[in-house]
Amino acid sequence: SGPSNAADASPVTTVAVVWTDLVGVTANGNDLTKTAYTDWGNGGAAASQSFTGNGGIRFTAGETYTYRMAGLSTANTDAGYASINYAVYLVAGGAVLIYESGVYLGAFETYQTGDVLSVEREGDIVYYKKNGTVFYTSAVPAANSTPLLGDVALYDTGATVLDAFLVGVTPPVPAAPSAPANLSAAGGDQQVELNWNASASNGSPITGYQVQYGTVA
Repeated sequence: SGPSNAADASPVTTVAVVWTDLVGVTANGNDLTKTAYTDWGNGGAAASQSFTGNGGIRFTAGETYTYRMAGLSTANTDAGYASINYAVYLVAGGAVLIYESGVYLGAFETYQTGDVLSVEREGDIVYYKKNGTVFYTSAVPAANSTPLLGDVALYDTGATVLDAFLVGVTPPVPAAPSAPANLSAAGGDQQVELNWNASASNGSPITGYQVQYGTVA
């Protein structure tokens, strides 16, 4: 079967990228902006989340006057672009090029401010999309079981990657809160006082405690 396009796909799970390994950039939520001087290799970051199976990275083009690459890698080894296995390259002036592991493959699209670019794996095939429509299919397979992560390299000072999301990736499910500990009860006049140590939330909100009681003969 062919790749999924935005027009005919089911709703896709998205998870905002949490950036890590920041070099010469600042992160504001899931946006990146380069602060280092203009050059390759001194500005980049990677998604802290990785995924197996189907999924990819999606971001919005901001300015049209800088040079930056974003895509998918098996590992983030440095801030350069040659280590990005599957990269979409936004060029000043509005051209969209494809680079894979530092190798130029061609210019296949154009972009303008507000366009959404993505690099996505479906099965073992990697597709490049603009606004949900495939414009290039990689000839280099990426085994579905191989972990991939989002990876970015920025050239110009001020270059950005905006509103970056992992697509088709199920967000982690928080663990259930722990049980209360050290429960104690003190009887009184037609009442009982209960005390316990609060549960650990483990990422799930604690909205209350349920107290059950009964009688004994």
